[in-house]
Amino acid sequence: MIVFKNLTKKYRDVIAVSDLSLEIEDGEIFGLLGPNGAGKTTVILLISTVLKPTSGDATVNSFSINTHSHRVREIIGIASQEAVLDPRLTAAQNLVFHAEACGIPKATGNDRIKEELQYIDMWNDRGKKAGKLSGGMKRKVENAKVFVQKPRIAIFDEPTAYLDPPSRLKVWKRIKDLRQ
Repeated sequence: MIVFKNLTKKYRDVIAVSDLSLEIEDGEIFGLLGPNGAGKTTVILLISTVLKPTSGDATVNSFSINTHSHRVREIIGIASQEAVLDPRLTAAQNLVFHAEACGIPKATGNDRIKEELQYIDMWNDRGKKAGKLSGGMKRKVENAKVFVQKPRIAIFDEPTAYLDPPSRLKVWKRIKDLRQ
């Protein structure tokens, strides 16, 4: 499903990712662990085509991140480490915007958004502006973007950061549900 082939990313004199080669199988839940500054987020930015590699390549469902980045972006969903939300929009509006950007039909998107907001215990907070949400609430909405999208490949960068224990359990359950 995802194959890294000698993937390297350098920033001037700093090597963030060095000659990474590995395969992640279809249906696999894969964790990328390491200390701060080890290059985990850089790997995510490379595989999601936000960054270009210095050398090497990776394929997502046989599509190269170097030559078919648009195809890669069609099948991948990402919950960033820091929530990427428009602070002027409400929690629900951010999810509507994401669903529309992913080409999800309006009725389907609205049903999924309601289901996810209820599941993450944010239905009553759906009308709050994202800029006024706590760190944990922002994290929930960021994760919900991927759960609403239901992409072929889902990538989460620290999905349970800022979350209380019950919310963490719900996130891990939902991630497992995506495998289905």
